[in-house]
Amino acid sequence: MESRAPLELTAWHAEPMDPARAEVRRAEQQAYPRGRDCPRSRLQAMIGRFWLGRSIEPDHATLAQVASDAVTRALADLVYGQLLLSRKLAGAHDHLRAGFAAATPHLSAAGYFVLLRRHELLASIPLTEQPSPALGLAELLREAAVIRGLRRQRR
Repeated sequence: MESRAPLELTAWHAEPMDPARAEVRRAEQQAYPRGRDCPRSRLQAMIGRFWLGRSIEPDHATLAQVASDAVTRALADLVYGQLLLSRKLAGAHDHLRAGFAAATPHLSAAGYFVLLRRHELLASIPLTEQPSPALGLAELLREAAVIRGLRRQRR
């Protein structure tokens, strides 16, 4: 039986979220004093802040520093990359690559290929400095497949 961490590593954590739900995620971390010291709680707060339209660069930097294990550090990069990609923001692919590299030793063979295939396809999506409307994983994968198909046709 696989531990919880590898399942978290292969999950998609960046589905668009309405502001009310995002505020709950963000507030949960502050509601519990011990939660402020818990990297997983900080990760949830970072997700909430992102969907509230706030900058999460400082959250990501802090999380990378306070993470006590390699799985949490990998998860921090993966989630940050996913959030950026959900709005097609520059830097997303770099964080996904870094998170994948850090996660690799902790993944099962199946988990490894799930992330590898997903990231290879999502790498087709062009990124910009200006945020696009938020998209969930299914929409991003569809768009990436269309882009990849169009590129193949041109060749």
